[in-house]
Amino acid sequence: MRDFRTEGQREIPKSYYKLSEDQLDRLRDLLKRVSIKNRPPQSLPRSLRKMREGLFIVDLIMIGILCGTFFPLFALLLLVALIFGRMDGVKYLIFINLMAWPLVLIFWILPLLVLIFSIAFIRFSKQRETDKLMNAANWLIMNSKNKPREALSQEMISLKYFMSVMKSGIGFYQNEKQREDFRIKRLKQLLRKINPKRMDIPELKWGRLQLVQKWIVRAEIIFGSVICYLVLFHGSMLLPIQKSFALLAILMIGMIIIYLWLLQFQKKKAKQELAELLQLADEDAKRSKEQQLKLSAELIQELDDCVYELTESYGMTV
Repeated sequence: MRDFRTEGQREIPKSYYKLSEDQLDRLRDLLKRVSIKNRPPQSLPRSLRKMREGLFIVDLIMIGILCGTFFPLFALLLLVALIFGRMDGVKYLIFINLMAWPLVLIFWILPLLVLIFSIAFIRFSKQRETDKLMNAANWLIMNSKNKPREALSQEMISLKYFMSVMKSGIGFYQNEKQREDFRIKRLKQLLRKINPKRMDIPELKWGRLQLVQKWIVRAEIIFGSVICYLVLFHGSMLLPIQKSFALLAILMIGMIIIYLWLLQFQKKKAKQELAELLQLADEDAKRSKEQQLKLSAELIQELDDCVYELTESYGMTV
């Protein structure tokens, strides 16, 4: 597909377009609705979201296997030996692993290869999909830039607003570790413009799926390492090795169940937090009309566009 971005858009590194899966779905949905009216309709890349979500669960399994079979301990001992120049220790660790190469192949090398492949696939497939959707969106916007707003469909207006706010949000994406939805970030900015003294804008803590994924991975690494510790002492004090591996399997299944439950909990809490923010936006919009506040028409129009985009994207009503 040809690159229809302008020179200014090409200057923006692609890595800054770090859209979430929900944002990608929203962009794809807008592009479908707009391109249907074109003749012929514009082709869009196939969504690989379900495959990426499935591979993340595979990653959890691979991490559990590695942590429960002493790999973190081996990697730590090898690193310490290399740092202190203990080459005899390095040779000894390598020799032990060569003696048990079938087990090393099954429990270490294969999980590592699967983990590396899945992480690379998740990253590059999402980046490629994002780039293609961006090119399609830029092409549609370029063809409609000379048309007045009244001549555009609501889907086209939403698409232009989505792209505009996303690009304006790139600046804070570079610096903020806990990135929130750029549309929500813009809504907060608009509310502060309308009422600079407002202090009751809620902080959204559950709006990021990546936060749930990071915590579930950290939890599995910790619990897997604990099981590894139990296995090391199976002969003297704690658990038989068979029970330890059974506990490892239960851990991995439990982590997957907890992760799937957390996904639903995160979506529910994110909608509750967003509902509070949208309620404030609705109150400000009504107050500005009732009290005839001296606000620019562009500001009021953008507030309406932002609220509409968020309600449509998250399937909510105000």
